[in-house]
Amino acid sequence: QSNRAFGYFGEFQRLNVADDLLAQEVHPARTTWATAVTDGTARRIARAANAQTGYSSKAAFGSMGELVLFAPRYFQSKLTVMGRALTPSSQLENRIARRSLLKMIGYGTALTVAVNAALGNDTEFTPVLRNRKTGQWEPNPNFMRIRYGSRDFSIFGPYDSLLRLIVGSGVGLATGQPGEAVKTVRGVFAPDISLMWDVISGESAVGEPVPKLTELTTG
Repeated sequence: QSNRAFGYFGEFQRLNVADDLLAQEVHPARTTWATAVTDGTARRIARAANAQTGYSSKAAFGSMGELVLFAPRYFQSKLTVMGRALTPSSQLENRIARRSLLKMIGYGTALTVAVNAALGNDTEFTPVLRNRKTGQWEPNPNFMRIRYGSRDFSIFGPYDSLLRLIVGSGVGLATGQPGEAVKTVRGVFAPDISLMWDVISGESAVGEPVPKLTELTTG
């Protein structure tokens, strides 16, 4: 039922996004609906709406991604939007991706700062910090987070996870800490793969101790 509800909500959002994009691109002063269909504008808008709402016709890393990743098609849709937004092209899909990301970053940043201010908290704008104990550079876990009670919340959704993946793996590789780079990658794996990794390494993705596989088999 949860999966069905997620699917229905995604379809609802997909149609809303496509409708908004059509209203922006198909206008009597510029073009008509018939022209948008024949010149491919409608199809490009459909592809853009799919990617923005978490659907991709392909899974990230193909059949291997289907096996080891958590929601590989959803992950691929976020990679597609990021790739289109960062590509210097005037194609319709690229323009839509840039516009949507800029809007999300702007609204998300303003809302994060406003909520933190209302709660009496400061907003962290530094993505990387030096660990005082080890002296190593690490991703800042409080970067662009809303602090409420004893927990941190991000309103950027999967893009927050994607940013942490890029920053964390980049910092880990740049500072010669492949282990830190691996930690950030673990968050995109399927639950069974993550669990297997936890019991083999003896540590969860957030650094909490987990009984090792040897302890489970001998205990």
